[in-house]
Amino acid sequence: MNFPKLSLHSIANLLSTAALACIGLTVGGAQAQSGASQFAIKEYQARAGTSILRDAVQSPRLPINKRFSELSADERAALLSYYGNFDVGNEPPFPIEGLKPAMELLVRMQNKLVDQGRLHILVRVDASGTASDAKVIDSPSPEMAKAAAGVMMFTKFKPALCAGVPCAMDFPLHVEFPARN
Repeated sequence: MNFPKLSLHSIANLLSTAALACIGLTVGGAQAQSGASQFAIKEYQARAGTSILRDAVQSPRLPINKRFSELSADERAALLSYYGNFDVGNEPPFPIEGLKPAMELLVRMQNKLVDQGRLHILVRVDASGTASDAKVIDSPSPEMAKAAAGVMMFTKFKPALCAGVPCAMDFPLHVEFPARN
């Protein structure tokens, strides 16, 4: 799918209400225990006919509640697997606050759009940790593609390290929006 690049103005318009709504937002359902990896965010409201909060969004291989420095060796290996061969001592970019703040915004968008399916986006992160470009590879809908690109463009990253020096590199985001049945 090809999606148009978004201007900073259109991203700001798209996210203005969602960003304000997420101040003080907590995840529905049980919170992850301290140190435990959390791979999903629960729905904010149960579906009709049930009181069970299901997963609204899932990150199949990376925990969403951890910063890069908190990732276990296995979790770092999962992140590095997206990059192929990666020299020892190099580090990929990663959201400073972890994936959870961006995922919470994506859940808000999913609740409005009722999308399901895969989201795959590549975010170009410069040497200062600022997202400079977002390329959507796959998305459940054009609206979710725009929303996800906007969310990731406003996310602050820990820059990648190449031979110990901050450098520009892509950050791949893979998210699964489960079916809402």
